[in-house]
Amino acid sequence: MINIPNFHHLRVNSYPIFILIIILGIITPSLAITDNPTGSKIEDPLLNILTTIAVPYDIIRSITGVDANVESIVDSSTDVHSFEGPTIQQIQNMLDSDVIFSLGVSGSEPWLENIVQDNPSLNEKIIPLGNLTEDGYEDPLLDNEINPHIWMNPNVVKKMVNKATFSLIELDPVHSTEFSANNITFQEKLTNLLIDIESNKTAYFDGLKVVVSHPAYYYLFDLLGIERLATIEDHSGGEPGQSTIVEIINLMKEENCTLIVTSPQHSDEDALEIARSAGAKITELSAIPGIYENFQVVDYISMIEHCMIALRNPGDVEPDNNINGFVSWGIYALIGLSSIALIFLSKGKIDAF
Repeated sequence: MINIPNFHHLRVNSYPIFILIIILGIITPSLAITDNPTGSKIEDPLLNILTTIAVPYDIIRSITGVDANVESIVDSSTDVHSFEGPTIQQIQNMLDSDVIFSLGVSGSEPWLENIVQDNPSLNEKIIPLGNLTEDGYEDPLLDNEINPHIWMNPNVVKKMVNKATFSLIELDPVHSTEFSANNITFQEKLTNLLIDIESNKTAYFDGLKVVVSHPAYYYLFDLLGIERLATIEDHSGGEPGQSTIVEIINLMKEENCTLIVTSPQHSDEDALEIARSAGAKITELSAIPGIYENFQVVDYISMIEHCMIALRNPGDVEPDNNINGFVSWGIYALIGLSSIALIFLSKGKIDAF
Protein backbone atom coordinates (compact mmCIF):
# COMPACT_ATOMS: atom_id res chain seq x y z
CA MET A 1 0.00 0.00 0.00
CA ILE A 2 1.20 3.49 -0.89
CA ASN A 3 1.18 5.96 1.97
CA ILE A 4 -0.29 9.23 0.78
CA PRO A 5 0.87 12.09 2.98
CA ASN A 6 -1.80 14.16 4.70
CA PHE A 7 -1.40 17.81 3.81
CA HIS A 8 -4.50 19.04 5.71
CA HIS A 9 -2.44 20.24 8.61
CA LEU A 10 -0.66 22.78 6.38
CA ARG A 11 -1.62 26.36 6.90
CA VAL A 12 -3.11 28.36 4.07
CA ASN A 13 0.02 30.44 3.59
CA SER A 14 2.01 27.19 3.15
CA TYR A 15 0.18 26.19 -0.07
CA PRO A 16 2.36 28.38 -2.35
CA ILE A 17 5.42 26.52 -1.09
CA PHE A 18 3.74 23.16 -1.73
CA ILE A 19 2.77 24.19 -5.27
CA LEU A 20 6.35 25.31 -5.93
CA ILE A 21 7.63 21.92 -4.80
CA ILE A 22 5.24 20.15 -7.19
CA ILE A 23 6.32 22.36 -10.12
CA LEU A 24 9.99 21.77 -9.39
CA GLY A 25 9.32 18.05 -9.23
CA ILE A 26 7.94 18.16 -12.77
CA ILE A 27 10.58 20.44 -14.32
CA THR A 28 13.72 19.02 -12.74
CA PRO A 29 13.57 15.56 -14.40
CA SER A 30 13.04 17.25 -17.76
CA LEU A 31 16.14 19.36 -17.27
CA ALA A 32 18.10 16.30 -16.26
CA ILE A 33 17.05 14.44 -19.42
CA THR A 34 17.69 17.22 -21.93
CA ASP A 35 20.64 18.79 -20.12
CA ASN A 36 19.51 21.93 -21.87
CA PRO A 37 18.17 24.72 -19.53
CA THR A 38 16.73 26.66 -22.49
CA GLY A 39 14.38 23.83 -23.38
CA SER A 40 15.35 24.07 -27.06
CA LYS A 41 16.07 20.98 -29.14
CA ILE A 42 19.70 19.84 -29.01
CA GLU A 43 21.09 19.21 -32.52
CA ASP A 44 22.68 15.81 -33.05
CA PRO A 45 26.40 16.14 -33.82
CA LEU A 46 27.29 15.49 -37.46
CA LEU A 47 29.90 12.97 -38.53
CA ASN A 48 33.28 14.37 -39.51
CA ILE A 49 34.20 12.38 -42.61
CA LEU A 50 37.36 12.38 -44.71
CA THR A 51 37.80 10.74 -48.08
CA THR A 52 41.12 9.97 -49.74
CA ILE A 53 40.38 11.18 -53.28
CA ALA A 54 37.58 12.75 -55.34
CA VAL A 55 35.76 9.52 -56.30
CA PRO A 56 34.80 8.38 -52.76
CA TYR A 57 34.21 12.03 -51.87
CA ASP A 58 31.51 12.32 -54.52
CA ILE A 59 29.88 9.05 -53.39
CA ILE A 60 29.87 9.96 -49.69
CA ARG A 61 28.68 13.51 -50.30
CA SER A 62 25.80 12.20 -52.43
CA ILE A 63 24.66 9.92 -49.59
CA THR A 64 25.12 12.26 -46.62
CA GLY A 65 23.92 15.48 -48.21
CA VAL A 66 24.00 18.15 -45.50
CA ASP A 67 23.90 15.59 -42.69
CA ALA A 68 27.68 15.17 -42.36
CA ASN A 69 30.86 17.18 -42.73
CA VAL A 70 32.76 15.71 -45.69
CA GLU A 71 36.19 16.70 -47.00
CA SER A 72 38.63 15.08 -49.44
CA ILE A 73 42.37 14.87 -48.82
CA VAL A 74 43.14 14.94 -52.55
CA ASP A 75 40.92 17.26 -54.56
CA SER A 76 39.74 16.70 -58.12
CA SER A 77 42.35 19.01 -59.68
CA THR A 78 45.28 16.93 -58.39
CA ASP A 79 46.60 13.87 -60.20
CA VAL A 80 46.34 10.98 -57.74
CA HIS A 81 49.50 9.42 -59.21
CA SER A 82 51.64 12.48 -58.48
CA PHE A 83 50.16 13.41 -55.08
CA GLU A 84 53.05 13.24 -52.60
CA GLY A 85 50.98 12.84 -49.46
CA PRO A 86 48.86 14.79 -46.97
CA THR A 87 50.12 17.80 -45.03
CA ILE A 88 50.67 17.69 -41.27
CA GLN A 89 47.29 19.38 -40.79
CA GLN A 90 45.58 16.82 -43.04
CA ILE A 91 47.14 13.98 -41.07
CA GLN A 92 45.82 15.55 -37.88
CA ASN A 93 42.39 15.83 -39.53
CA MET A 94 42.58 12.12 -40.31
CA LEU A 95 43.29 11.36 -36.66
CA ASP A 96 40.42 13.60 -35.52
CA SER A 97 37.88 12.29 -38.03
CA ASP A 98 35.11 9.81 -37.27
CA VAL A 99 35.70 7.77 -40.41
CA ILE A 100 37.85 7.79 -43.57
CA PHE A 101 36.49 6.39 -46.83
CA SER A 102 39.11 5.25 -49.32
CA LEU A 103 38.71 3.99 -52.85
CA GLY A 104 40.64 0.87 -51.86
CA VAL A 105 42.18 0.42 -55.30
CA SER A 106 45.84 -0.23 -55.90
CA GLY A 107 47.71 2.81 -57.22
CA SER A 108 44.99 5.35 -56.45
CA GLU A 109 46.19 6.11 -52.89
CA PRO A 110 49.87 5.06 -52.81
CA TRP A 111 50.59 7.42 -49.91
CA LEU A 112 47.92 5.98 -47.59
CA GLU A 113 49.84 2.88 -46.52
CA ASN A 114 52.78 4.91 -45.18
CA ILE A 115 50.47 7.22 -43.21
CA VAL A 116 48.74 4.23 -41.60
CA GLN A 117 52.08 2.62 -40.73
CA ASP A 118 53.07 5.80 -38.88
CA ASN A 119 49.62 6.11 -37.28
CA PRO A 120 48.26 2.57 -36.63
CA SER A 121 45.10 3.88 -34.96
CA LEU A 122 43.86 4.99 -38.40
CA ASN A 123 43.36 1.34 -39.39
CA GLU A 124 40.09 1.25 -37.45
CA LYS A 125 38.75 4.33 -39.25
CA ILE A 126 39.44 3.47 -42.88
CA ILE A 127 36.66 1.90 -44.94
CA PRO A 128 37.65 0.92 -48.52
CA LEU A 129 34.75 1.13 -50.95
CA GLY A 130 36.25 -0.80 -53.86
CA ASN A 131 37.18 -4.45 -54.24
CA LEU A 132 39.58 -4.99 -57.13
CA THR A 133 39.50 -8.78 -56.80
CA GLU A 134 35.71 -8.94 -57.15
CA ASP A 135 35.10 -6.15 -59.65
CA GLY A 136 38.24 -5.84 -61.75
CA TYR A 137 39.49 -7.94 -64.64
CA GLU A 138 42.62 -8.35 -66.74
CA ASP A 139 43.59 -5.68 -69.24
CA PRO A 140 45.56 -6.77 -72.32
CA LEU A 141 47.07 -3.28 -72.58
CA LEU A 142 48.51 -3.72 -69.06
CA ASP A 143 50.19 -7.05 -69.75
CA ASN A 144 47.01 -8.79 -68.56
CA GLU A 145 47.19 -7.28 -65.09
CA ILE A 146 43.91 -6.20 -63.49
CA ASN A 147 42.96 -2.69 -64.54
CA PRO A 148 42.48 -0.65 -61.33
CA HIS A 149 39.98 1.91 -62.69
CA ILE A 150 36.92 -0.07 -61.62
CA TRP A 151 34.88 3.02 -60.70
CA MET A 152 34.48 3.79 -64.42
CA ASN A 153 31.87 1.03 -64.42
CA PRO A 154 28.60 2.38 -62.89
CA ASN A 155 27.64 -1.18 -61.91
CA VAL A 156 30.62 -1.22 -59.56
CA VAL A 157 29.77 2.23 -58.22
CA LYS A 158 26.30 0.93 -57.33
CA LYS A 159 27.99 -1.58 -55.01
CA MET A 160 30.24 1.14 -53.56
CA VAL A 161 27.20 3.32 -52.83
CA ASN A 162 25.49 0.49 -50.94
CA LYS A 163 28.58 -0.30 -48.90
CA ALA A 164 29.04 3.37 -48.01
CA THR A 165 25.38 3.71 -47.02
CA PHE A 166 25.42 0.70 -44.70
CA SER A 167 28.60 2.00 -43.04
CA LEU A 168 27.18 5.48 -42.57
CA ILE A 169 23.95 4.18 -41.04
CA GLU A 170 25.96 2.07 -38.61
CA LEU A 171 28.04 5.09 -37.64
CA ASP A 172 25.12 7.53 -37.46
CA PRO A 173 21.75 5.76 -37.05
CA VAL A 174 20.06 9.07 -36.23
CA HIS A 175 20.31 10.05 -39.91
CA SER A 176 19.56 6.60 -41.30
CA THR A 177 16.34 7.80 -42.96
CA GLU A 178 18.17 10.56 -44.85
CA PHE A 179 21.05 8.26 -45.84
CA SER A 180 18.67 5.57 -47.09
CA ALA A 181 16.63 8.06 -49.11
CA ASN A 182 19.76 9.52 -50.72
CA ASN A 183 20.95 6.01 -51.53
CA ILE A 184 17.72 5.29 -53.41
CA THR A 185 18.05 8.54 -55.37
CA PHE A 186 21.69 7.82 -56.28
CA GLN A 187 20.90 4.24 -57.31
CA GLU A 188 18.13 5.49 -59.61
CA LYS A 189 20.53 7.94 -61.26
CA LEU A 190 23.09 5.17 -61.79
CA THR A 191 20.44 2.90 -63.30
CA ASN A 192 19.39 5.65 -65.72
CA LEU A 193 23.06 6.26 -66.53
CA LEU A 194 23.52 2.60 -67.48
CA ILE A 195 20.46 2.83 -69.75
CA ASP A 196 21.99 5.92 -71.37
CA ILE A 197 25.30 4.07 -71.86
CA GLU A 198 23.52 1.23 -73.66
CA SER A 199 21.68 3.71 -75.88
CA ASN A 200 24.94 5.46 -76.79
CA LYS A 201 26.59 2.12 -77.54
CA THR A 202 23.90 1.19 -80.02
CA ALA A 203 23.67 4.63 -81.65
CA TYR A 204 27.29 5.77 -81.79
CA PHE A 205 30.08 3.60 -80.49
CA ASP A 206 29.66 -0.11 -81.11
CA GLY A 207 32.76 -1.22 -83.05
CA LEU A 208 34.60 2.09 -82.65
CA LYS A 209 38.40 1.76 -82.39
CA VAL A 210 40.49 4.23 -80.39
CA VAL A 211 43.98 4.80 -79.01
CA VAL A 212 44.17 6.08 -75.43
CA SER A 213 46.84 8.12 -73.68
CA HIS A 214 46.09 6.39 -70.35
CA PRO A 215 44.17 3.14 -69.67
CA ALA A 216 41.61 4.71 -67.32
CA TYR A 217 38.53 4.10 -69.47
CA TYR A 218 38.76 0.34 -69.96
CA TYR A 219 35.55 -0.57 -68.11
CA LEU A 220 33.48 2.29 -69.53
CA PHE A 221 34.64 1.49 -73.08
CA ASP A 222 33.70 -2.16 -72.59
CA LEU A 223 30.16 -1.06 -71.74
CA LEU A 224 30.11 1.24 -74.78
CA GLY A 225 31.48 -1.40 -77.17
CA ILE A 226 34.66 0.60 -77.88
CA GLU A 227 37.87 -1.26 -78.72
CA ARG A 228 41.19 0.16 -77.52
CA LEU A 229 44.04 -0.60 -79.91
CA ALA A 230 46.90 0.77 -77.81
CA THR A 231 47.83 3.02 -74.92
CA ILE A 232 50.40 5.78 -75.50
CA GLU A 233 51.63 5.80 -71.92
CA ASP A 234 53.98 2.89 -71.23
CA HIS A 235 53.17 0.21 -68.65
CA SER A 236 55.08 1.99 -65.87
CA GLY A 237 53.24 5.25 -66.53
CA GLY A 238 56.18 6.91 -68.31
CA GLU A 239 56.47 8.60 -71.67
CA PRO A 240 56.66 6.36 -74.75
CA GLY A 241 59.78 6.02 -76.88
CA GLN A 242 59.90 7.15 -80.49
CA SER A 243 59.68 3.55 -81.71
CA THR A 244 56.43 3.10 -79.74
CA ILE A 245 54.98 6.24 -81.29
CA VAL A 246 55.83 4.99 -84.80
CA GLU A 247 54.24 1.61 -84.04
CA ILE A 248 51.02 3.27 -82.84
CA ILE A 249 50.85 5.49 -85.93
CA ASN A 250 51.25 2.48 -88.23
CA LEU A 251 48.68 0.50 -86.22
CA MET A 252 46.13 3.30 -86.46
CA LYS A 253 46.57 3.48 -90.22
CA GLU A 254 46.25 -0.29 -90.60
CA GLU A 255 43.10 -0.43 -88.43
CA ASN A 256 41.58 2.74 -89.89
CA CYS A 257 41.50 4.23 -86.38
CA THR A 258 40.76 7.95 -86.40
CA LEU A 259 40.36 8.84 -82.70
CA ILE A 260 42.77 9.36 -79.79
CA VAL A 261 41.46 9.75 -76.23
CA THR A 262 43.43 11.91 -73.79
CA SER A 263 42.84 13.06 -70.21
CA PRO A 264 43.49 16.39 -68.44
CA GLN A 265 45.76 14.74 -65.86
CA HIS A 266 48.30 13.62 -68.47
CA SER A 267 50.45 15.30 -71.11
CA ASP A 268 48.97 15.26 -74.61
CA GLU A 269 52.13 16.15 -76.58
CA ASP A 270 52.70 12.59 -77.80
CA ALA A 271 49.00 12.17 -78.55
CA LEU A 272 49.05 15.31 -80.70
CA GLU A 273 52.12 14.10 -82.60
CA ILE A 274 50.48 10.74 -83.28
CA ALA A 275 47.17 12.33 -84.29
CA ARG A 276 48.87 14.61 -86.82
CA SER A 277 50.80 11.74 -88.38
CA ALA A 278 47.81 9.35 -88.42
CA GLY A 279 45.27 11.95 -89.54
CA ALA A 280 43.19 11.36 -86.40
CA LYS A 281 41.00 13.52 -84.19
CA ILE A 282 41.38 13.97 -80.41
CA THR A 283 38.93 14.08 -77.53
CA GLU A 284 39.57 14.59 -73.83
CA LEU A 285 37.84 12.58 -71.07
CA SER A 286 38.26 12.58 -67.31
CA ALA A 287 38.12 9.68 -64.85
CA ILE A 288 37.95 12.07 -61.89
CA PRO A 289 34.71 13.94 -61.06
CA GLY A 290 34.88 17.69 -60.57
CA ILE A 291 37.49 18.44 -63.25
CA TYR A 292 35.32 20.36 -65.69
CA GLU A 293 33.42 22.77 -63.45
CA ASN A 294 33.03 25.20 -66.36
CA PHE A 295 30.98 22.53 -68.13
CA GLN A 296 29.06 21.69 -64.92
CA VAL A 297 30.81 18.31 -64.73
CA VAL A 298 30.91 18.34 -60.95
CA ASP A 299 29.97 14.80 -59.94
CA TYR A 300 30.24 11.16 -61.01
CA ILE A 301 27.03 11.09 -63.06
CA SER A 302 27.86 14.21 -65.07
CA MET A 303 31.45 12.98 -65.51
CA ILE A 304 30.33 9.79 -67.30
CA GLU A 305 27.78 11.76 -69.32
CA HIS A 306 30.52 14.19 -70.36
CA CYS A 307 32.71 11.27 -71.45
CA MET A 308 30.02 10.13 -73.89
CA ILE A 309 29.41 13.65 -75.18
CA ALA A 310 33.16 14.19 -75.73
CA LEU A 311 33.48 10.86 -77.57
CA ARG A 312 30.68 11.89 -79.92
CA ASN A 313 32.31 15.28 -80.58
CA PRO A 314 36.07 14.90 -81.08
CA GLY A 315 38.13 17.86 -82.25
CA ASP A 316 40.53 18.40 -85.13
CA VAL A 317 44.22 18.67 -84.32
CA GLU A 318 45.83 22.01 -85.09
CA PRO A 319 49.08 21.98 -87.08
CA ASP A 320 52.28 22.21 -85.07
CA ASN A 321 53.42 25.82 -85.47
CA ASN A 322 56.97 24.85 -84.59
CA ILE A 323 57.07 22.32 -87.40
CA ASN A 324 55.50 24.78 -89.84
CA GLY A 325 57.99 27.43 -88.80
CA PHE A 326 60.88 25.04 -89.30
CA VAL A 327 59.59 24.06 -92.74
CA SER A 328 59.10 27.69 -93.71
CA TRP A 329 62.60 28.55 -92.52
CA GLY A 330 63.97 25.69 -94.60
CA ILE A 331 62.12 26.89 -97.70
CA TYR A 332 63.35 30.44 -97.21
CA ALA A 333 66.89 29.16 -96.73
CA LEU A 334 66.72 27.16 -99.95
CA ILE A 335 65.39 30.18 -101.83
CA GLY A 336 68.18 32.30 -100.38
CA LEU A 337 70.87 29.78 -101.32
CA SER A 338 69.43 29.44 -104.81
CA SER A 339 69.49 33.20 -105.26
CA ILE A 340 73.12 33.37 -104.17
CA ALA A 341 74.02 30.53 -106.51
CA LEU A 342 72.32 32.31 -109.41
CA ILE A 343 74.22 35.50 -108.64
CA PHE A 344 77.54 33.66 -108.64
CA LEU A 345 76.64 31.82 -111.85
CA SER A 346 75.65 35.08 -113.51
CA LYS A 347 78.83 36.74 -112.31
CA GLY A 348 80.85 33.85 -113.70
CA LYS A 349 79.20 34.21 -117.08
CA ILE A 350 79.83 37.99 -117.15
CA ASP A 351 83.48 37.47 -116.27
CA ALA A 352 83.82 34.83 -118.92
CA PHE A 353 82.27 37.16 -121.50
